[in-house]
Amino acid sequence: MPANHYKKGDWNVWCDKCGFKFKASQCLFERRFGHKTLFVCKKCYDPQHPQEFIKPLRKPMKLPVVRPRPPIIFVD
Repeated sequence: MPANHYKKGDWNVWCDKCGFKFKASQCLFERRFGHKTLFVCKKCYDPQHPQEFIKPLRKPMKLPVVRPRPPIIFVD
């Protein structure tokens, strides 16, 4: 059904990826890390990959052996 029809409580929007006109109820927000939020149709919607939600573990790194630097010896 074209997006120009009347539907109470709904409005026309344009998909940020393909540029076609849809009703707002047929579109989804697509959030990307480091980018702006896009309002896209269901055909253009690309869900976030689960790897984007993983946070690295922060453990303090300890050096196994610590000793002073040896003196510089020049051999002729």
